[in-house]
Amino acid sequence: MRRAAVIAIFFFRTLGAQTIADFEEEYRLMTEREGFRGNPVAIERDWAKAESVPDPFPETPYVSQMEREEAQLRRAYSFYESAREIASELRQQLDAKPGRSIRDPLWWKELDESAAESRRQRALRQRFAIDLAERYHRVFESLQELDRTAFRQDKRVISLKRMAYRQYIILQSAVGNYIPAIEVLDEYARLEGAQTEWPLHYYYYVCLAGVFRDLKRSSAVREEVLRSVRLRKNIHWRRAVELKFTKDSAEFDEVSRRIRSDLRDPPRSPIRPYSSGRSL
Repeated sequence: MRRAAVIAIFFFRTLGAQTIADFEEEYRLMTEREGFRGNPVAIERDWAKAESVPDPFPETPYVSQMEREEAQLRRAYSFYESAREIASELRQQLDAKPGRSIRDPLWWKELDESAAESRRQRALRQRFAIDLAERYHRVFESLQELDRTAFRQDKRVISLKRMAYRQYIILQSAVGNYIPAIEVLDEYARLEGAQTEWPLHYYYYVCLAGVFRDLKRSSAVREEVLRSVRLRKNIHWRRAVELKFTKDSAEFDEVSRRIRSDLRDPPRSPIRPYSSGRSL
């Protein structure tokens, strides 16, 4: 129950449109603020290779008049490289599927084997996520220090910030830590040109959809909060599809139709207003 209250407070300040007409107006305002559509293929490639940040010190140590800032950047890059190594180890362990054992009475059943493998991968992601999150928080701390100086405009700082934000967002959304991911999504959205990147809106949608599912399990969450979360989820869903496929695409028409249908219904089912399952 406490977790549901915290999440509800997090979203209470975002209360917005409730009707389909208001949704359309808010969506129009968002697209006008964001500007034109970028290159979806190049943007997707950048997000897919988010860990490939160039070494800010490829050769001999660089010495400038801003030695303290250079040291802070080295620190941030060091933690980022450490996170890359942990992520690489995680990928290797996820790919290393254990062999079957004839001693296992269910070894011949594909369904049971698949379920066991899914549980193993979930456990691995959760275990590694703790170490990864700690490394990225250290990166963010160093970058925040640099944000207080003129050094924040250095291209190396901007590049590292973009890559670290992307990796952290992907990591947290993958393991279901939606609120931390949304907080960093909000930070990433303030970067120049970020609003025209369709993966930004896609991950907003993934995280908000997860939050919406969680909040519906608690009878303590007010319906206007659910409506607010659903509204944000749908806005980012539609925007992601528009940026990737264009507004004239069949994908955009289908998503728009599904959103209009979704907004006509109450956030909770009128038959079963609260879903079964564990409380938050």
